[in-house]
Formats: sequence, C-alpha cells, structure tokens
Amino acid sequence: MGRMLLTLFLALREEHVVEQLPEGRITWFGRVYRPRPAVARNLTTLFGTLRYWRTYMREVSGIGSGYHPLCLWLCLGAAR
Repeated sequence: MGRMLLTLFLALREEHVVEQLPEGRITWFGRVYRPRPAVARNLTTLFGTLRYWRTYMREVSGIGSGYHPLCLWLCLGAAR
C-alpha cells in the first residue's frame, strides 16, 4: 500500500512539473535546455524499491549535461 501511494505521488508530481515547463527551449542559470523523453529510475524507500519516470532537460549546447526537474522539486540529490 505504501509503495502504491508513493508511486501515485511521484506520478502526480511529475505530471505537475511537466505542465509547468514552457514549450520548447528554456533558459536556466544562463544555459539553454530542452525537454527529452522521460527516463525510468528506481527509488529505494522504507516500503521497498519503486520505479517511476521523470522528464530530463538536456542542455542544447551538446555538452551532455542536464537535469531532472522532478528531482529538483523533490530535493532528491541526483538531479543530474
């Protein structure tokens, strides 16, 4: 039951975060990013491991860096 509730929470938060992102490219801290397809991640919790999906914002310059808006919103350390 705990895993299901956490999975639902993460899915709703991801949906909310994606809705808040502007269409196309965005500038954040002087760098330009564009949204990429959602990437799966496993999260270990008190209730066991759960799998959820998160959108990735990739830097346009081609350097290869980026961030996950959901992880920033949730303050999960591995935003990159």
